[in-house]
Amino acid sequence: MTIQADYDKDFRFQKFGLFRNIVLAVWIVLFVYVGYYYYLGAKLAFAAVALGAFVFSPILFYKSSTDSTKLTKFLFILSCNFYIYTSGLGFEHQILAEYYYLPAAMLPLLFYDLTEKKYVFAGVITPFSCWLLTKFVGSSFLPGYLLYTDASSRELIKNIN
Repeated sequence: MTIQADYDKDFRFQKFGLFRNIVLAVWIVLFVYVGYYYYLGAKLAFAAVALGAFVFSPILFYKSSTDSTKLTKFLFILSCNFYIYTSGLGFEHQILAEYYYLPAAMLPLLFYDLTEKKYVFAGVITPFSCWLLTKFVGSSFLPGYLLYTDASSRELIKNIN
């Protein structure tokens, strides 16, 4: 790609507000999940998604309306991986969060040109690292009250105790 192609890609993102629309769409989805996770009682997943809906997304939306910098795009990629990772942890990997890391690894290819190798590499390695943490570390280090347990598991625990 040439410098003109890089300029054209950034110009398209700014002119049509594509990045801003993507941030807005994720923000709306986060609000839906805030209510859903609150209803389910998944404390860790609720806290992470609420943090994203009420703190991260407004900041990213504001930054995307002022300027569409490389750092703002990278923070968006990091925040998306944070939502996937903490949701998977909060449900003890029952929601199969591993399948969401592949689309998350494609985000840097959407936002950056291939000449920006360090951003593309960091954006692709982040979901891969989160996947490794999900696969090999799991949720064993978290206290049990943060994790989601369905109603049948709660009844079983109550009967055992």
